[in-house]
Amino acid sequence: MPRTRESAKPLSEDGLALVHALRLRPRASWTELGRVPGMDPVTVARRFRRLAAHGTAWVGLSPGPRLLDRLRLAFVEIDCAPGTTARTAGTLAAHPRMVTIERAAADHDILATVATADLPALSRHTLDVLPRVPGVTAARARIVTHMFTEGGRRRIAALDPGQRSRPTAPPTAGPPRRGHREITAFDRPC
Repeated sequence: MPRTRESAKPLSEDGLALVHALRLRPRASWTELGRVPGMDPVTVARRFRRLAAHGTAWVGLSPGPRLLDRLRLAFVEIDCAPGTTARTAGTLAAHPRMVTIERAAADHDILATVATADLPALSRHTLDVLPRVPGVTAARARIVTHMFTEGGRRRIAALDPGQRSRPTAPPTAGPPRRGHREITAFDRPC
């Protein structure tokens, strides 16, 4: 059973069901989410706030496979000067090419995912931009040549098949577009 970071208490069955429902429909209303475990909307909202306060649940975003096919990605291990990791991570968070920034307890201080439109831009960012960020002492990039899976595919098995279908289905967006689509100015950061 998953445990919270702060309290080390097991996650309740209702809490796990709520997290699973949120994974299925992260934009669903509290009313829709409450249908899954049979809770009223106020209870669902209160439980989510409690889970979020403990760092057990959150709603975030991740680029999906169609976007990842159009971008060039690298996983970058970043070393920082002693005592500067938090400040450096904050500085990096303002960089528009940073997709994720994670503090690490490994051979490096920060693990970042960098995304650009093409390989020359990826090279410029990892070789020219990152080393100039205050606090960065080294950066090692590993270019992503193929994404085998992404975080949205992980599943929690807290809900039975009938419960999984209870949140109303999201509106259909039409058939997926096929082929390569160029990244436009609308897609690029300022």
